[in-house]
Amino acid sequence: MEAQALRDLVRKRRDGMPERERLHKSDEAWKRLVELPIFQMASTALFYISFGSELETSMMRTLSRELGMTVACPRSKPGDKSMHFHVLASDDDLSPGAYGILQPAAETSLVDLKDTIMLVPGMVYDQQGHRLGFGSGYYDRWLKAEGRGLPTVGLGFHEQLVEHVPTEAHDVDMDWVVTDKETVDCKG
Repeated sequence: MEAQALRDLVRKRRDGMPERERLHKSDEAWKRLVELPIFQMASTALFYISFGSELETSMMRTLSRELGMTVACPRSKPGDKSMHFHVLASDDDLSPGAYGILQPAAETSLVDLKDTIMLVPGMVYDQQGHRLGFGSGYYDRWLKAEGRGLPTVGLGFHEQLVEHVPTEAHDVDMDWVVTDKETVDCKG
């Protein structure tokens, strides 16, 4: 299946999920994420801000802070399709940004990437760590530059995991994929 058709199919599955089910499955994914040794070793977690019917990360950010972790989230610049991760001390510090997605204030500190784990949004994942994002390439560009070498975890619902994701040369594979039903070690 071509990339856009696969995105549309999985988006339809995700959008059709009742909110209560989405929140329950997000909680189940958190339980798996927090058991992941690479997550336990990190002192900083780079989270995405959930948008639409994405797996919900607000509770994950709160619980990560309670574990003593620094939490950071992206601010995007649509002009050059770049993003930078800023420390997010509280979700109260979020405001609407590009594409209507909440983001940290511009004056908040950029995050130090030492001992960091990257939690990556996506539309579709497979067992090999291939990922289809939303088509703009923000995360792939960032992971090939500033975030190069960081451990990556694709977060999503089990319904977003498929047998095969078509890839292109610029795509960055995930090290793990964590869903509400399983943790996939894509490198092991």
